[in-house]
Amino acid sequence: MQTIQTSTQNFKIIIAILIAGAFATFGVGLFSFTIPLASMDERISGAWLGSAFAGYYLAKLLISPVAGIAADRYGPRPILAFAMSAGCLIPFLYFLSPNMKTLYTIQIAMGLISGLIRPVGMASLGSLAYGTHLTSWFAAHSALFSATAFLGPIVGSILYFNRTSGPVLIALAACMGLAALITLIFLPKTVRTQRKEATQTTSPPPSRETTIALFLAIGGRTLGIGLLTAFYPILLANTLGRDGLTIAIIYAIPGLATFLGLTLSSRGSPKRSELDRIAFGMLLSSGSLFILGSCTQLWQFATFGILMGLGAALSIPASMTLASTLTKQQGTVFGAANLASGLGFLMGPLLGGWIVQNFQSLIPAMQTSAVLGMLTCLPLVTIILRDHFHWGTIMQKGGTGFLAIILFILNYSFYQLF
Repeated sequence: MQTIQTSTQNFKIIIAILIAGAFATFGVGLFSFTIPLASMDERISGAWLGSAFAGYYLAKLLISPVAGIAADRYGPRPILAFAMSAGCLIPFLYFLSPNMKTLYTIQIAMGLISGLIRPVGMASLGSLAYGTHLTSWFAAHSALFSATAFLGPIVGSILYFNRTSGPVLIALAACMGLAALITLIFLPKTVRTQRKEATQTTSPPPSRETTIALFLAIGGRTLGIGLLTAFYPILLANTLGRDGLTIAIIYAIPGLATFLGLTLSSRGSPKRSELDRIAFGMLLSSGSLFILGSCTQLWQFATFGILMGLGAALSIPASMTLASTLTKQQGTVFGAANLASGLGFLMGPLLGGWIVQNFQSLIPAMQTSAVLGMLTCLPLVTIILRDHFHWGTIMQKGGTGFLAIILFILNYSFYQLF
């Protein structure tokens, strides 16, 4: 009876964490989508835009490990409540000084807020769910956040219809305020981010080699996402025209595909296939991103956006589940995972800004980030070839090395076109 009661209590707490996190992510998403459009309206250079997004991701990178460790020590409630309350107040800075510098400052501040919310929320889920339910809750978490990634740009484009940022910032403040209210009411002070029992699995914990390969692949994946977030709206506007709603819908298609993919496969997979799902999903996303950079028609953007989103649906829950088995200190492990993703998010906009500045085109920037994403996934492929397909050392290293050479040649050949 006590187990049923505890499970029911945990269910309510998990739902509250998911909804509060979704509101916060939705607010940041609708704001982040309008930053490139506002920059384009003000004729801000690609290097400046890339630097602004890099500042956002740098803030997330620096604060995420600290947030995770603090959650393990003090619990998630005070950290989440503080971050969401601050996120509710910061947008009003724009009304004191309405210019692009203030928008970029708010963007960086939202990086700090997101860096506090995301790892602590994920750590809370990791400590409350166990066994076969763990992957399902992480899939639900990813699905909900993918839904906000789909809806955020659409709502942001509607609020930015008159090319003014005021309505967007008010919506951001409202979302953060609702998230803070839900956290304060429904998240008990007693919740901790430490597992009370080991994960119920017959598989041994991941090796150090697998851990490093996982974090490296996460960083490679987010490098492409960071570049795409900063520059994809501009690519769509230059290719398809300046219709904000059309741009928002195409921009949001990967998020919608991720949401639908997670909804259809929310049961997860056995532990034995987690690495397979992670590697295949990441490679599919990176390959789709590579082709997406050279698309010129609406149906092409939609098709490869869908494939990219489906790749994320395969890899994200599996990678979160695998990371949660590394240690009982869930705050620490998800702080480290967000540090790895933050490095990718940081390098993506910086790399994109530098390439755009030198080549005057977004195509080589997107293709380079895609190739780097595939390259960082190769250590996982090597482990899969060894452990799942039982390839020998020479064959597995030779196979991954051959694939790496092909990727380098492919990227170099495309650079010769610019």
